[in-house]
Amino acid sequence: MTTEHEMAIAIATEIGKQVPVKQTYEDAASPAMRQVGATFEDVVKCVRLVGFPIQWLAVQQDRFRSFIERAKEPIPEERRVLPVPQLLGPILEGIRYEVDETPISELFQNLLSSSMDRDKVNLVHPAFPALIRNLSSDEARILKHLVDEPITGLHLDSRSYPGHTHRTDLPDTVERWGESELYFEHLESLSLVQTVFSRDIDTFKFHPDGELVPFTICITLLGRRLMMACQPST
Repeated sequence: MTTEHEMAIAIATEIGKQVPVKQTYEDAASPAMRQVGATFEDVVKCVRLVGFPIQWLAVQQDRFRSFIERAKEPIPEERRVLPVPQLLGPILEGIRYEVDETPISELFQNLLSSSMDRDKVNLVHPAFPALIRNLSSDEARILKHLVDEPITGLHLDSRSYPGHTHRTDLPDTVERWGESELYFEHLESLSLVQTVFSRDIDTFKFHPDGELVPFTICITLLGRRLMMACQPST
């Protein structure tokens, strides 16, 4: 019967295949490499600590293999390093609940890729997997849009409708437009976006129930760093 340790070794071995063998078993133990990557033993311990049931691991092994393969594929072999446990564990846990080919699985895949890329690992923060797990697919699409340009809208300043967003120019990729206010409030709570209201009274517009105040939604430094870490490696 396959033990948890054996399954952990199998998955860690699959990850280990994606970096040069010499680096995995020799260079990875050096102080310089320890700053950007992990050892094979670190990865085994990490997979075990995640605590996946053995049955689930067995079923998902092919999916892990495909996920890891896609993550490492764009990285030149000489730049590949083993991902540190603080990133690998939460990423594996995250894809456990996510189907393939969604905006969220794409973020996880690219984040794993960055964590295995010697030239990009400095962009990755241990908080990023948790932030991705807290996003909806639409919120991921909004963040991707905000990297290139802000989103504008009109806020209805009225006693009858306090805090009501009258209109927001969402990107066409968003599927549930009616949830826009919830999306932006949630993204702000994660410190990934910020809303800036116009202070110029000349830009206010008349509405039967009050004034329409223009606002702009911008990505924050944290949001931009997250999206930079989740860009495909080249």
